[in-house]
Amino acid sequence: MIFLKFTFHSSDKTQNELLIAQLSRFAVEGFEEKENELVAFFNKEKADDELIEFITALETPFFMDIVKQQNWNEEWEKNFQPVVISNSNNEPFLYIRAGFHPKLGKPVSEIVITPKMSFGTGHHPTTTMMLQLMNEITWKQKEVIDLGTGTGVLAIYAAQCGAAKVLAIDNDEWSIKNAVENITLNRAMGITVLSASTIPENQQADVILANINTNIIISHFDTILNSCKTGGIILLSGMLCDDEMKIRELAISKRVKSLTVRNTLNWMAIRIDL
Repeated sequence: MIFLKFTFHSSDKTQNELLIAQLSRFAVEGFEEKENELVAFFNKEKADDELIEFITALETPFFMDIVKQQNWNEEWEKNFQPVVISNSNNEPFLYIRAGFHPKLGKPVSEIVITPKMSFGTGHHPTTTMMLQLMNEITWKQKEVIDLGTGTGVLAIYAAQCGAAKVLAIDNDEWSIKNAVENITLNRAMGITVLSASTIPENQQADVILANINTNIIISHFDTILNSCKTGGIILLSGMLCDDEMKIRELAISKRVKSLTVRNTLNWMAIRIDL
């Protein structure tokens, strides 16, 4: 697979977050943050004129390279750092690291991943918020669907928390391979990985996780809603704060008991109780 690599010269982390929010409206494959730089990767075959025109119109200097998949992986692994996820009381509950990092040495859950380009390493606010919302749920004997599983981190954490069955879905071949690798590495039980673009018909769960993007969430909203059992919970993220009303409007007149929003920087996560 060949990628377009855009390197943007940014002034600080705030500008990086703004760029990430803007570029996430397109089919971005991944980001890499460096000091005064943001690197964004797009599948060359999927990069259309609209994307190029949008990037060109940004008031941020950039240069573009064409890179192969393996080059990106090596760079990504070299710069990957472990991350500690904490709750609202700033108490750590999850440590995500690569196999070459030492253990945290504190009594928290741990997920070890092979860092590849799939989304869901815990570094991005959307993944962090999803994990924080997950930490507030009782998981024992729950059936779970993780739509857009990426690295499989959310599916693995659900299994670690006691979920009975987890269906991890993704339509990207690289993500499927990475999720299977990480699930095996963590010896996570009860997880089935499925290559698909949506939730299979008549498949239902107590909890549905979807950390994807606004457009996909909107187009799959009815499927997600219908796949969640009455009394179940839906956790959504990958959305910008500006998109909150779009999701609220979709939820109107549906069988939604409550909708709770959490924000971090420009990003939003939503919990829907049915």
